[in-house]
Amino acid sequence: MPRLAQVSTLEKLIDENHAHLVSLGVGHPALEAVKAKAGEQPWGLHTKLTGAGGGGCAVTIIPDGAPITLRIFS
Repeated sequence: MPRLAQVSTLEKLIDENHAHLVSLGVGHPALEAVKAKAGEQPWGLHTKLTGAGGGGCAVTIIPDGAPITLRIFS
């Protein structure tokens, strides 16, 4: 499978997994804000929450060719 297809599949799985986690009630408004901001244009990034239930963390997929610096919260 070409790299671009792998990244696209991973982005879809990230979105699906995040939706499952939110439906289980393990989300948090702050993590939703991070996901929403990262998903805005011009970035259009895919983010999910992760962690062991102790405060939360977000993972964002940054595709190949993205600028070195992404100023999401400027």
